[in-house]
Amino acid sequence: MMPVPEVTVREDSEAAGEGSRQKPTERAFVVQFDPIADARSRLRGRVELIASGEATRFRSLKQLVSFMTGALRKQTSDPQRSEG
Repeated sequence: MMPVPEVTVREDSEAAGEGSRQKPTERAFVVQFDPIADARSRLRGRVELIASGEATRFRSLKQLVSFMTGALRKQTSDPQRSEG
């Protein structure tokens, strides 16, 4: 039997270095990948920000990361979200 590594669990706000508490879904995404046909296939799929329901399809890792960072930036700049 292999030893189980010790895991330290921190609150989301502590892990992110933020003073305010956030809901667990505020920075959570669902990423669904399309089937990969062969070794030359591109990364494709759909991504959704759980908190807002905002979603898009992506056809590359760059598009996936761009959507995620943009959604998080938009979320942190929205004053109604940070209050509530």
